[in-house]
Amino acid sequence: MGSCHMQEAYVDYGFTGRCYVDVLNVTALSSLGTVEAGATLTHQGWRLQLVGENLANKMCLTKDNSRTDILSGQAPPSPIYGHPLFGRSFSVVGRKW
Repeated sequence: MGSCHMQEAYVDYGFTGRCYVDVLNVTALSSLGTVEAGATLTHQGWRLQLVGENLANKMCLTKDNSRTDILSGQAPPSPIYGHPLFGRSFSVVGRKW
């Protein structure tokens, strides 16, 4: 039996400040901070990667609809549609070398 070795581990924090979907600054997207972490392990020729994203479980809109919102926004000061950031997720990838 061989031993298990951790090759890499990381924690990453990303921040996006408040921004607007239009040039007149009518419709604002709120600021957002996300945390992700991961580790890579090896054992007997196997490599296993574990990743967790959006660990704080933030849910919000991250982008606007640039085809229609550029000049007038979305009418209300809060966005009503856009690209969502879903809740936390985890993934595991393994392969044999």
